[in-house]
Amino acid sequence: MTKNRYNVILSEKSIIFKSEPTTYCNYYAFKPFGSIIRGLAHPMYCIDLYGALVGVGSLETYVLQGDGVGDNSLDNKLVFSLINPEYVHQITLQLL
Repeated sequence: MTKNRYNVILSEKSIIFKSEPTTYCNYYAFKPFGSIIRGLAHPMYCIDLYGALVGVGSLETYVLQGDGVGDNSLDNKLVFSLINPEYVHQITLQLL
């Protein structure tokens, strides 16, 4: 038996064949770095980025402020930096 990174167990009886994808759409919605730097990406929606990871900050815990008394909760944040390999611009993103 052979193990691989996808944890698919293969044996001598396994049959591997090429299959066509069920859909031809692109699942990624890459945003240009320029539109992110200009603030055109909505902060409530996830986006896909392509770039080189150049720095990762420490995992920080912070308090989410609630509306009333006693309803504060803790959350984590991680800041990392990407650079666009085609340009010199650098962008710092905050992962909440």
